[in-house]
Amino acid sequence: MATERKRRTGKKRTRTSRRKTEAKSLMPQNSMPNSRLDIVKNSLKKKHTLRMAIIAAVLIVLGTFALKYRYFLVPATVNGQPIFAWDYVAKLHQLAGEQILNQLISERVILQEATKNSVSVSPEEFDTEVKKVEDQLTQSGGLDTFLTSQAMSRKEFDSQMRLSLLVKKLVETEVSVSDDEINKEYTENATDYTDMDENQAKQKIQLNLREQKIQEEITPWLEGLKTNANIQILLPSK
Repeated sequence: MATERKRRTGKKRTRTSRRKTEAKSLMPQNSMPNSRLDIVKNSLKKKHTLRMAIIAAVLIVLGTFALKYRYFLVPATVNGQPIFAWDYVAKLHQLAGEQILNQLISERVILQEATKNSVSVSPEEFDTEVKKVEDQLTQSGGLDTFLTSQAMSRKEFDSQMRLSLLVKKLVETEVSVSDDEINKEYTENATDYTDMDENQAKQKIQLNLREQKIQEEITPWLEGLKTNANIQILLPSK
């Protein structure tokens, strides 16, 4: 009997030992470098590092932009006291705001009308017109001298020239010169054309009358565009 009890006790101990060993083998081994837990931790660390690097880069860019273009917010300081952009804009609006805003609105409606009608100015057309202006200013010092006297940059001049050509091309479709108008001008001012034959004179008269009509038509044409446009002035009144 005693021997039988010892055998049973030994078997129980062997089973218990096996179960403990199996349980240990199923437990995660924290010391394993390639375990899923370590992989997740490393992935989170990399994402955090990347996120911090992106934030730092954005802050650097914003700081550089704010330093370079700080005049958008503070155009000037007086003994360290800032003059803010909204105060500057408010004063400009009081002095010449209506005129400047009206000019910007006019330019915008002209460009929109040109886009709507697929009207553009080719480089050749632009260069030809600039050459005419340069020839006209030769006696007075040239184009550069004229721009300096007008406090206008070459970029501003080019922009205004293109806008003027767009307006001319848009308006000229609504202008016509009759033969009666040409003949009347030639008859009344024949002495002005003695250096050319009649056909040349009438061709010149036609061009002059056409140009004159275009210039006369620009103001009512532009006012009509602005009247038909949906324009909202958001600035406060003076």
